[in-house]
Amino acid sequence: MGCNYAPTLKLGEIAKQKGCHQVLWLSGPEHYVTEVGAMNFMVFWKNEKGEDELITASLESGIILPGVTRQSVLELAREMGEFKVTERDYTMDEVQKAVKENRVYEMFGTGTAAVVTPVDNIVYVCDGKEERMKIPVMDSDKSLMQR
Repeated sequence: MGCNYAPTLKLGEIAKQKGCHQVLWLSGPEHYVTEVGAMNFMVFWKNEKGEDELITASLESGIILPGVTRQSVLELAREMGEFKVTERDYTMDEVQKAVKENRVYEMFGTGTAAVVTPVDNIVYVCDGKEERMKIPVMDSDKSLMQR
């Protein structure tokens, strides 16, 4: 096992104790959303401007791997032309707000081994507080996972 994965083992164990299958990796004090497990992470939501949008972290920081499946999903989404496709840094605060306002259609990880994997809940622990967020999974006619 490479030494870059060693620090993730303890956090993965804690996540399993909380009933989670993967860790949603956040970056910096802003808690930028990066990846889930070893997969790229995407959110399909209605953004604050009222637009349907598929969002994923930007590659510009260099901490996100440019996955082949990630690129394929983004290309297919753009070809569909039905919603905005955005690559930018976004925070856990934005995700929390969207979940609370029922603006999230679905979230999923993309990766070569897992292809596209739905996320049905997030346990967010910050400053000693734990928040559980239920995420819709293929619950609406907006679902990208079913296409």
